[in-house]
Amino acid sequence: MADRWWRRRRTSDESKWKPVVGYPTGVLGHDWRALVTPSGDVVDAGGTALLRWFVAADDRWHRPADEVAVRQSNVAGSAVVETRLRVPGGDVVQTIWSAIASNGRGYTVVEFANESSMPVAIAIAGDDVLTPRPVAPGEAPGLEPDEPVRVLPVAHRTNISVLIAHDVRGAEWPSSWPTADEVAAGWLAIATRGGRVSVPEVIDGRPVDEIVMAARCRAALEDPELIDDPIERLLSIDERRRMNLHDDDLEPMVVASVEQVIAGLRKGSGDESATRLALTSANRLLQSDARAAADLVAAVARLKNDRAATFPEAWGEVQAPGPLVDSGRRLSADLIDRVVRWTAPNTVTLMPDGLPRRWWGNSCEVFDVPAGPDHRISFAIRWHGERPAVLWEVVGPPGLALRSGADEKWATIDASGEALWAAPSPVRISMSVSSDQSFR
Repeated sequence: MADRWWRRRRTSDESKWKPVVGYPTGVLGHDWRALVTPSGDVVDAGGTALLRWFVAADDRWHRPADEVAVRQSNVAGSAVVETRLRVPGGDVVQTIWSAIASNGRGYTVVEFANESSMPVAIAIAGDDVLTPRPVAPGEAPGLEPDEPVRVLPVAHRTNISVLIAHDVRGAEWPSSWPTADEVAAGWLAIATRGGRVSVPEVIDGRPVDEIVMAARCRAALEDPELIDDPIERLLSIDERRRMNLHDDDLEPMVVASVEQVIAGLRKGSGDESATRLALTSANRLLQSDARAAADLVAAVARLKNDRAATFPEAWGEVQAPGPLVDSGRRLSADLIDRVVRWTAPNTVTLMPDGLPRRWWGNSCEVFDVPAGPDHRISFAIRWHGERPAVLWEVVGPPGLALRSGADEKWATIDASGEALWAAPSPVRISMSVSSDQSFR
């Protein structure tokens, strides 16, 4: 699974730390958080295991943490995490989500579905895990975990759920809780507030828009103050702001992060593209403080040996990006930058690097993404034969100039409309072979 949450936990040697990798789970507006590891275990923020699971199939005990045939993804790009373990005859599927149950308490639901052709048994390790019926912990023949387990049988094509109470004091089994589909839909509604980009791009077989949604859900669940990298911290704060998640005043954190990023830029360290994206976000975040925003532009301009009144002028030329990769917190900003870029004072360019060849003939849709410090834009590309047709709408102060990286002759200041861009030109390669040459 691409979207990871990095924490640290102590090893047996208290002077050392080791990374804990996982995806966050929790309920917005509540403080409880945990991580779902790549194998489907649940650990707290310090790395202490809250739940571990094992599967007894027809052949042997399967330990997901040690198995190769484990696949994990976010359901539809939401904060609902699905982990599939291959066993003889099919998969055992674990699905994890957090919600408020019918009794008003917070729980993390861990559902196990047996999609294999044979019955299996699920062994659960975790002192505070609630089961649908009382099961005494003990040893499981053939399994040697570090602690006692409770074994739950799961018949062919059936499922069973266990719960982790967010407050173990007075924890009880609730009568009902939201389903995984309901929780996933709620998360996607929150993530879509930050805009949506639907383009014909996949990374490792997954649609890029799903990966972006999962990264946004993670940003909603994490505390920006705990992010070590100042570039990723700025991008995460910007995502939260665009999803209308109301934090305390984060301007001091933004300013401190900008200072760190500028220091890195001064030293020539770090990823220049990610630096530009982070400072673009910071410039937008600081618009309520004109002096801070101006100081950011002035600092970048000094490093670039120039004078400028706006961030695009200060930064100057932008290098053409390479292929899209799953860059975690950076992916959303990277994708938006490839379809909408603030390129000059009061000017935004659509598809600033042109239309990638693999997009030709495919529809693209961009909804409500940031365009400079004061505007948001939506546009769609459809195809009329070889020519792309664009429909657009701008929200913000009038007079924003739109240009196109796919058609240099096109420009408009209309807040909405439609137009035909020039047909993209394929790269032509000429090759001549003399009479005395041949290919061997």
